[in-house]
Amino acid sequence: MSGIKETRITMTRTERDRLVNNARTAAESQQQAERRAQAAQAAQREAQTRVNALSNTLNSEIAGLHSDITRLTRQQDRKLAQQALNFDGKLDNLRTELQAQMEHNKRELNTAINSIQSQMDSEKRENKAVAEYWVNQCRAVFSKIGQYRHDMFAPGKLQSLMDELSQTDSDMRTGRRFEATIANARERFNRAIALRSEIIVAEEEWKRQYVIFTQALADTKSNLVFREEMKFEIETSEGKEIVPADINYWSDGMLNNVRDTITEIEAGVKTPENIPVKDLKELSNELERSNEIMQQAEEIARMRLTASQKRADLAQDIVDAFSGTEWRYADSTYEGEESTEAVHIKLTDGAENSIVVIIEPAEGMDNNLQIHGFFTDNTDSLREEWLRSIRNHLSDSGINTDEFVCREGYERVSSDNNNLLNLQNTAQKPVHRQTTLKG
Repeated sequence: MSGIKETRITMTRTERDRLVNNARTAAESQQQAERRAQAAQAAQREAQTRVNALSNTLNSEIAGLHSDITRLTRQQDRKLAQQALNFDGKLDNLRTELQAQMEHNKRELNTAINSIQSQMDSEKRENKAVAEYWVNQCRAVFSKIGQYRHDMFAPGKLQSLMDELSQTDSDMRTGRRFEATIANARERFNRAIALRSEIIVAEEEWKRQYVIFTQALADTKSNLVFREEMKFEIETSEGKEIVPADINYWSDGMLNNVRDTITEIEAGVKTPENIPVKDLKELSNELERSNEIMQQAEEIARMRLTASQKRADLAQDIVDAFSGTEWRYADSTYEGEESTEAVHIKLTDGAENSIVVIIEPAEGMDNNLQIHGFFTDNTDSLREEWLRSIRNHLSDSGINTDEFVCREGYERVSSDNNNLLNLQNTAQKPVHRQTTLKG
């Protein structure tokens, strides 16, 4: 800090007036000063007297005030004491009331707890009863499903539901998860109802297919008997004639195939309740195919019988064509003695010349005609005369023939197939018969 500081002091107006007044007082005379002093002493004595009087008054008042204060204090103490007593009484009453209220609240709380516990126990018993109800409902549906062939129509589904319900039942019996048990049991009940409906529909479908199958089997057996006993009306050279159809013969055993199919089917359905719907449908379809085969066999037999009869008529026509000539009928036979095969007719002139006419089945009801000439006298004009005679006679009988064509290499020579001359060998010729339409 520096050693010298400077500032400016300004006198106030009040201080200035005071100094001025003091200066005037100092200028007063000495006399005036004495008189002032005497007056001051008198005023002091008067003031002291007043002070003493005031002091006495104050002391008196203070003494009275102290008495009042003491009285008021005592009154206040008594009031406070009374209030304290009243408060203590009220506090005791409050404690009593609070204790009573607490006891009351405790009783109400215990009652509420007991009520809730009772309600919980009741709800638990109710949930258990509901759970048992749904579990029993599931078992009832399971029992009904068990009356059907569920293993055939829904294999494994019932057992799966029973296993799931067994776990649900176990949870219920241990007193746990009643709500979950109810939900699970209801869900399994709905699935069981759906499964029962599914099995019933499948059972009805099986019954329907079984009726279709049994009807198809009966119809097929009836149709087989009908065709085995069937007769055909055919036209012969002597007119219409009713003959046994003999469908099995003419169709190369097609009816035997059908009979074998029926026997096999009947052997496989001795316990039909174990046959799935799919297999029943297939068996019905197989029987339907057997009926179609029998229809085809009938048509084949009709066609072959008619064609065979036509060959017999043609053979007679050819024999008639040579009547009145030196050619005489020697013998005739079917190959293998089967009417389904070609017919051979042998003619001789009584010397060393022979003709073998072969009428063999062609496609449909047509027939092919072959003429084998075995001549020692190979005169073309003579052969042409014979052929012309045959064609004319066939034409007169209403049979159209194509031009006879010589087999290549045999235009001017006799047939060298001498085996044809032995009709006994022809009759014993092995014949391979094959069904045109297989079942």
